[in-house]
Amino acid sequence: ATPGANIVMKSTDAGATWAAVGGGIANPERSYDRPAFEIDPGNRNRLLFGTDRVVVSENGGTSWGNSLAGQAIPNLPLVTDYPAPWGNPGIPITAIGVGRFDPRVIYVAVQNRARRVNNFDETYGPALYRIDLNF
Repeated sequence: ATPGANIVMKSTDAGATWAAVGGGIANPERSYDRPAFEIDPGNRNRLLFGTDRVVVSENGGTSWGNSLAGQAIPNLPLVTDYPAPWGNPGIPITAIGVGRFDPRVIYVAVQNRARRVNNFDETYGPALYRIDLNF
């Protein structure tokens, strides 16, 4: 089975049936049991999912990638691709939000940040990232 293939389920008939649409999500193992997930309020086909990075679908979950409207979403400093010092495979995103007045602004919250320096783990507290793709 593809890792993360069943991590997002979608219904198009008011919940009578469900189909997996999570195939292609990068690093699904680096998300919480109830991962950060957001549907863009202005575009129901735009879905945002949090692992140790923001993963986006612009077609209702059919495919996933790391860009929004053709702009690459940057990695999160001290989060993306950093191993979590407390034994998890990575540092998961805890919440995602779409800008209220501009859907090209994404807010991302993490509970912790970490990095390894000289074989010692340095941890930092929670953080809120504002990703502005209007450049």
